[in-house]
Amino acid sequence: MSGANSKITRRRFLSGAGAALGATVLAACATPTPQVIKETVIVEKPVEKVVKETVVVKETVPVEKLVTKEVEKVVTKEVEKVVTKEVVKSDVMQLPNPKLKDFKGTLTYYTWENLQSTNNNVVQLNAQFMREWAAKYPGLTLKFEPIPGNQEQYPWTVTQFQAGSPPPDFQTMFPVGDVSPAKHPDWWYEWTADLQQKNPYSPNLRWFDDFPFDGAALRQNTAELGDHIWAIGENVLGTKALNAWFYNKTMFQKAGITTDPATWTWKDFIAAMDKLKAAGFIPYYAQTTGDMNYLTMWEVNQVAQEVLYPFYEKLDGIIPPEVGAGPAGAKEGYAGAAEWAYAFKKGIIKFNDPQLLQCLTDFFRLRKQWYSYTQPGFLAASPKGEDMFRDGKAAMRQSGVWDADALAKAAKDGGWEIGSWGNLPKITDDVTSNNRKSTGPGAPPFYRIGGGSAVGIGASTMVPMVTVQKNPEKFAMIKDFLQWLTAPEQQARYCKTMGPPSCSRPNAPASEIFADNPQLGAVYRGFYEPAYYWPGSPYGAKAKAGDNWNGTWIGPISLGGAIDDGEWRIEAQVYGGTLAPDAAAKQYLSLVERELDQAIKANPTWNASKW
Repeated sequence: MSGANSKITRRRFLSGAGAALGATVLAACATPTPQVIKETVIVEKPVEKVVKETVVVKETVPVEKLVTKEVEKVVTKEVEKVVTKEVVKSDVMQLPNPKLKDFKGTLTYYTWENLQSTNNNVVQLNAQFMREWAAKYPGLTLKFEPIPGNQEQYPWTVTQFQAGSPPPDFQTMFPVGDVSPAKHPDWWYEWTADLQQKNPYSPNLRWFDDFPFDGAALRQNTAELGDHIWAIGENVLGTKALNAWFYNKTMFQKAGITTDPATWTWKDFIAAMDKLKAAGFIPYYAQTTGDMNYLTMWEVNQVAQEVLYPFYEKLDGIIPPEVGAGPAGAKEGYAGAAEWAYAFKKGIIKFNDPQLLQCLTDFFRLRKQWYSYTQPGFLAASPKGEDMFRDGKAAMRQSGVWDADALAKAAKDGGWEIGSWGNLPKITDDVTSNNRKSTGPGAPPFYRIGGGSAVGIGASTMVPMVTVQKNPEKFAMIKDFLQWLTAPEQQARYCKTMGPPSCSRPNAPASEIFADNPQLGAVYRGFYEPAYYWPGSPYGAKAKAGDNWNGTWIGPISLGGAIDDGEWRIEAQVYGGTLAPDAAAKQYLSLVERELDQAIKANPTWNASKW
């Protein structure tokens, strides 16, 4: 539905397993059985006043390890211990899988971006590992395909499924929004049972154990899915957000801006843009069209969480457990789509609620104020490949972590200094009273895309059920790749290749992570600071569903489909001056009221029939 010449679509980035396989494929997916052997170890030490005490350390490796430490201990006789221990011995398979080595055929992997032109290092590294794996199977032809015609991936995927021709083989995809298995469990293969089995490329007893922090990476973006796992990808260690605010330090200096943007309030933000504009610079680069238009959606969500926070707080966990809405109705620190829908249907919130209307009026007013400082014609399609921030023509923009290296290089080549910070400037009471009232420890978390747990996921991969059902041999190959990719050996190589940004101590500040390269640390600071975890999910604890994503998803009230698309059309009218913020608030709530039943129908797991 979009592409380089279309307006933003709110579905752009919302950003038991199926049929039994034949005996051949089951055999191909079989794993070595761990062996339990018994060994007898005799340890002897002479009489000494100070002796070395031998400690037998039990490990899940084929050999046992003797660790010797000095201790003060008086003994009166020879120490002789006979220790019988069980050692778990697990074979680790090397490529190629002997039961798949004769595979002949083509695997097609659909990617978000064109590998020939993207700067996304996560996508590129995933493809690099995939090529290395494929090279071990001479009969395999591997194809990488971007979404046809530069279309947006999520709408394109939905259209393909609805037309009865889902994308073949496998693709980069997060299990959220309109493609979520919560809405369409028959579309995708579920990996939950497989993860309890052995990964033949790992010494661990379960594939699940290859994912640290109790599988935290597997649970991202899946508030409505609970412990059901539908996507597999590399582990990305460290408390790193996906989004940050980049700024041109050189332009800031020339405009006389000396304050750290990480400390700004909303008024500071506007004042800084006034200075930049007066100095002849474009203050902010808005990306409302093209491949990166989901960045505007992130900005929408940040302001929405600030000004609608009273409702997020009120509605969080409002659905009674006995209704059976599942994880979508759980108390998670924010109000998700199910809770908004429940509140409207039960009359807890009215469509003419004065406070809600005021919150939405504030939302549209602040968004208009912000975007009045963007480049001329920001609603129109930008020339393909244009990036006014990268090219040194605009002072600020938001973007994803995958852009950081490319932007740092562009700044170096262009002779200007780059930095980043992490959170939306604080909206204070003198801007609107409908906002969060506190900051600091115990305060509601700032809106971040990512950064809520100790580990993330790399190139999230999902497999359509049609692949499993019609091409079981292909599915066996896809599973083989994902198991090899996520095994500890490949994970260590992934970390080494990606460097500190992808594998760091959770909650570490940029100054620690980039101690040897402060300039690069300035580029990445916004992805690590401020670090936070959702309530109830401290470092090292089991990741709660939805840790890394705020429940609003899209627009002020996220209910998907026509509501999300319509919100952007209303917002565009506000920017263009044809619709006042208060009128936009009323029009938006009318849209929600009109489309609410359809939104509920599209989410059967909410169990709305019991409301």
